[in-house]
Amino acid sequence: MRSILSTQSLPEAELFRELLKENGIESMLDNQNAPIPGAAPLVVSVAEPDESLALHLLQEHQGRK
Repeated sequence: MRSILSTQSLPEAELFRELLKENGIESMLDNQNAPIPGAAPLVVSVAEPDESLALHLLQEHQGRK
């Protein structure tokens, strides 16, 4: 798995994961259940073959903010 996005915002991570899903990319969210919320960043990861498209989608996603 390749880390694509690191954020402290659960809504941002979930919104990006939904965008990935809409484009046929499965993802994982790490640190969602950290013992202290916000202590560790949330990390969205994708499989290596999906990395290029996921990074492209991330650039578009960040451009919309």
